[in-house]
Amino acid sequence: MTEADTAAFPPLVVGTDPEGVKRAFRIPLSFSLGLAAFSAVAAVCAGALMGASSGFGSGILSGLPFLIIAVYQGYSAVRVTANATERAAAGPVLTLDSTGLTSNTPQGMLALPWEAISAVEAKHRGRHIIATFRVFEGVKRDSPGVQTTISPKIFRYLGKRGFRIGSAGIDVPMQTILDATAAFTGGRLVAR
Repeated sequence: MTEADTAAFPPLVVGTDPEGVKRAFRIPLSFSLGLAAFSAVAAVCAGALMGASSGFGSGILSGLPFLIIAVYQGYSAVRVTANATERAAAGPVLTLDSTGLTSNTPQGMLALPWEAISAVEAKHRGRHIIATFRVFEGVKRDSPGVQTTISPKIFRYLGKRGFRIGSAGIDVPMQTILDATAAFTGGRLVAR
């Protein structure tokens, strides 16, 4: 395929599927809330039992570990809820076109030209597929064609681990994203 052939394809815009995001975050949120409630009840019960038999100070000390777990799990539930809300309201999360990929992440905007991407990998994790776009070694934030507002630390992480997008919570099937990647690169980037 030539540059003119790939320019004829319309851009692929991948958006957020709010129902998919809810399904993806339902189990971690339920687990955190359940463990927080169980730990709070266990703290009260342990404190009351120990306090009745050994005194008020022993009651507080015996309930303290459960109380710490309850607070931590409560905080974890708040973080999971914030992440789910952020993901559900993200709007278009990925755009593929003849120039490269553009992504709006919670960390900032990222635009990578196809010339900066060395490979695409697809891995199954349970029911979901995760696509990883590997970046050539030496690509930096100020490399030609790269545009980003993410921090240098996160961009270094991107260089090591690659740009990832999962099939949970998006409104386009992962196979469509992989096919569009191959089409826009003239077959150079085919998922392995």
